[in-house]
Amino acid sequence: MINQLKRMDAGVLTLIILFIILTPIFLTPIIHGSDGPGYYSYVRSMVIDGDVDLENELTHYKETYDYIKINFREGTGRVKSQYNVGAAIFWSPFFLLAHGLSHVFSLPLDGYSQMYVTLSMLGSAIYALIGLILLYKIAKDLVGKKIALISTLTVWLASHLFHYMYLQPYMSHAISFFAVSLFIWYWYFYMRPKNSAKLSWKKWVLLGVVAAPLLLVRIQNILYISIPLIYYIFELIDLSDWKGRIKSLLGPLLAAITFIILILPQLIVWKINDGHILGSYIGNYASAEGSSFSILRILFVLFSNKHGLFNWTPVFLLGAIGLYFLYKRSRQDKKLVLTLTVAIFLQLLVAASWMRWWGGYSYGNRYVLGTAVLLGIGFAYFMKKAYLYKKFLLWLIPAILIGWNFNLMFQYGSRMICPDCSASPLRILRNLVTELPKKAITILKKFLFDRGSLL
Repeated sequence: MINQLKRMDAGVLTLIILFIILTPIFLTPIIHGSDGPGYYSYVRSMVIDGDVDLENELTHYKETYDYIKINFREGTGRVKSQYNVGAAIFWSPFFLLAHGLSHVFSLPLDGYSQMYVTLSMLGSAIYALIGLILLYKIAKDLVGKKIALISTLTVWLASHLFHYMYLQPYMSHAISFFAVSLFIWYWYFYMRPKNSAKLSWKKWVLLGVVAAPLLLVRIQNILYISIPLIYYIFELIDLSDWKGRIKSLLGPLLAAITFIILILPQLIVWKINDGHILGSYIGNYASAEGSSFSILRILFVLFSNKHGLFNWTPVFLLGAIGLYFLYKRSRQDKKLVLTLTVAIFLQLLVAASWMRWWGGYSYGNRYVLGTAVLLGIGFAYFMKKAYLYKKFLLWLIPAILIGWNFNLMFQYGSRMICPDCSASPLRILRNLVTELPKKAITILKKFLFDRGSLL
């Protein structure tokens, strides 16, 4: 065991140790609000009831919450959630462990008790940790161990990933971060360095395997498939003979077949609950957020005081700058950055197309949290440039960014800033100086004894 620890990458070990320290302090194992029951009810129903009809879950959670994201589907007579089943699938190993332990210790076997909730929410945090480790691996390849570790820690502690990993783990965002990280990691190391048009069929099948969680967890994540697709199209064009081009289509076809097979659980649930394999759900997904296309709204998603990605999480603004620096490094990096930028733009476009583009009642713009992986790569390169300029910036920049994020979480939880409104940087700084010191003890007490009131 000791020898294995010695052989483990020091950066990975550091991430794991910090996770072990932080998780007992910050993990908030509750099913809360309107979204929590919508995600969690599927795993409870599948394991305890053996079905995906959420009628009894709706009855249970209606006793606590007036409005939850579970509703009646007139066409099929089914009670369903508007959310995907991916989070439930990824929680299921932890839920089943809780079910077994509940048998052993004669605890309630209803799927609602604290054992089930705690282990399932711990699952969200563990998946996010794996995503961070995969981000670290990519960053290490670009900038080396030291800067990669500091950059990954900063992305973790200075972004809304920390919030959705620990304080609202009952939503899909922590698992979504893992799914995107897994997909990008596999593509970066196993497909990008080689000619996609000449890759073995096994690598394409595995691409289908790692792509499936994207859609299973959050339907908008399917747009990350644009990354290997763009690479493949460029390399297909470079093939001089048509026979070679036709032969190369076998790989993407195998990836697509694998992908479809692995997303069958979601398609089956849509068919049972909606009466259609796909079409009606896409309509529901758009209408749930009040779809209204506007490309200019991307500027609001990025820069608005109302949960703007760069305003609330400036670590990602520096990440965008870092991608620009990386773009200028070499011809090969230009191709990488352009591909990542297209994927980021598509995610921003999806968020901008919703009327509630700021994420509604949420901490930061959660709709585009998946881009943390791509912008995290850029942030690592930004930190390398900063380190080469002045070594002390390697520590000063993360300290400022982490402090900003924890300050925001305190103000968000204590309602110094409205969870669904604008909050200017000046107001946030004023609260930090004048209000936070007066309310710090009260906030700490709520965090320790009444954490649900801070969400």
